[in-house]
Amino acid sequence: QEYNRRLHLGELKAKELQEKLEEEKAKERVLVEKEKKLESMLEAQKIESEVATIESLKELADLSGELAKKSTKKGREELNELFEQVTSHACSFMNADRSTIFFYDKAKNMLWSKVAKGTKDIRFSADTGIAGEVCKTKQVLNIKNPQTDARFNASIDKKTGYRTKSILAVPIFGEGGDTGEKVLGVLQ
Repeated sequence: QEYNRRLHLGELKAKELQEKLEEEKAKERVLVEKEKKLESMLEAQKIESEVATIESLKELADLSGELAKKSTKKGREELNELFEQVTSHACSFMNADRSTIFFYDKAKNMLWSKVAKGTKDIRFSADTGIAGEVCKTKQVLNIKNPQTDARFNASIDKKTGYRTKSILAVPIFGEGGDTGEKVLGVLQ
């Protein structure tokens, strides 16, 4: 209060004002550092959350792979129901409005959807699209704006009338898991 009274009356000297200014700048630097630390902590938590999400989707994809390996003509109806459940759980878990399982037909080099929640079956070359890239590289892809990604297959959106806003695509592996050679498909 004394400082403010003296400031109001013009009694402070330049040296005192400079000291007060330096003190305030030091406080501001401390606050900026604290803010940076908090932002860093929040970013780390966000990354941990994204990693956990990807790991959970990998588990779903692995389950899909196990189910696909056990497919027989007799059990196809039950299998379709199970794949519908997998995509439904993926949608719920990711808070997504769509989820698709693309199966890889190595002989024809095609990806086709057995379950395309909210749309009809889709077929395309395994050399195209985000799903094709995941199938080829066996790597998870998280695309925040696929419309600007050169790998994005816009013809699917055109065909379905849907506008894709983001994509998280996970490979589905057969025997040997993610160290094996056999990619069964992609959960997108």
